[in-house]
Amino acid sequence: MAIEIKQQKKNNSGIFIILIIIALIVVGYLFAKDFLRLGDFVKQPKPEEVLPSKEATQINNATLDISKIVNNPLFQNLTSHIQWPLPVVQLGKTNIFRP
Repeated sequence: MAIEIKQQKKNNSGIFIILIIIALIVVGYLFAKDFLRLGDFVKQPKPEEVLPSKEATQINNATLDISKIVNNPLFQNLTSHIQWPLPVVQLGKTNIFRP
């Protein structure tokens, strides 16, 4: 009595997947130059947008006259709703070992 052992066909799906991945990498490399141009997606700022304007330099050169603020009638009508200096509140226990 003879026993015949039939060989199963090898599954080539692994090779097929590897070939598809290699093809995608090659196609991606060829077209990456067109799709990944950073100059198209990133806006280059103009020098006028980066450098400070005349108004900003005028604000930087402004001086503060405190006497005008203190002598202003609106400032003098303001009332305080808290006591100054604020009272110090004791936090925690004086003796940490006592229950």
